[in-house]
Amino acid sequence: MRLTVQRKLYGGFGATVALLLILGVIAYSSLASVTASTADVSTSATMDDAAMSMIIALLEGMDTESMALIAGYDAELGTAFEESVVAFDDALATLMTEGNESVQAAATVADGYHTEFQAAVLRTFELAQAGDIDAARVNSFSSTDSAIGSAFDALDGVETAVEAFGDDALSSAESTSSTSETLVIAISVIAVLAAAAI
Repeated sequence: MRLTVQRKLYGGFGATVALLLILGVIAYSSLASVTASTADVSTSATMDDAAMSMIIALLEGMDTESMALIAGYDAELGTAFEESVVAFDDALATLMTEGNESVQAAATVADGYHTEFQAAVLRTFELAQAGDIDAARVNSFSSTDSAIGSAFDALDGVETAVEAFGDDALSSAESTSSTSETLVIAISVIAVLAAAAI
């Protein structure tokens, strides 16, 4: 059956509208996927900052203990140590809220060693406050050093998990973009061929 000019025009217009709808759906789903992946990349940066804040908090805690061993304990050192603990806990909360299971597991391990570190430093403070600096030094070498080493090792694990989270998000965004480009090109070629056939 021969197609009239009117039917050819209707068919061409209908095919064009259908292809435009398909392109719209692809563009919308791709944009949503890229947006989600971009949000994950941003979350990764936030978690990386949190991991760095935990490291800084540990270093500040170590500094307060060192000052107690050198100059003796005073209330200001106790306050400074508490502030470092709060900073660590705030950063930990960010990781537990924003992170995936891998990040949360690594952060939980780091928190356990940080708890040991807190106990060791508080014991050093107690001994230094009592005037027993020698015992405070022994406690620092035997307890604090072990806990801080383990805590830093655990934080290396946190940074590795956060980096993997960010790499996955970036890879997902790149993959979605590449797939979308391929589909748009393929549909555009189909549209041109369909128009030529009509």
